[in-house]
Amino acid sequence: MAAASEKPAIVAAYLTDLIFQTKIVSTGQSLGAEVLVAGSPEALHKLVTEKCPGLVLLDLNARDALAALAEVAVNPRTHRVIAYVSHVDRELADAARCAGVDDVLPRSRFVVELPGLIRSSLAE
Repeated sequence: MAAASEKPAIVAAYLTDLIFQTKIVSTGQSLGAEVLVAGSPEALHKLVTEKCPGLVLLDLNARDALAALAEVAVNPRTHRVIAYVSHVDRELADAARCAGVDDVLPRSRFVVELPGLIRSSLAE
């Protein structure tokens, strides 16, 4: 966890599900990370460019997810990109892998691994 004088680690997230957004933001906060959510591909590009997050989380089932992924893929400063998707969307998962995502997880596994993913971004 970040000390009082340190800036918290930054996690960028692209998703449109408000309930899931609350889970991701609260998990990040409980671990000492600042989770910044982008609602459009352009907003994600700006966030990644200006804030240089150590971790980017992408909901591949969100509207314009592949466009958002393209915005992240062009920015070399992002350490890690993790996407999550419905387990039945194999083509979408394959497209994300081809675009350079570090890991694509089924949504159910993502929920379980979320705290560990955020913790790993704190260690970097």
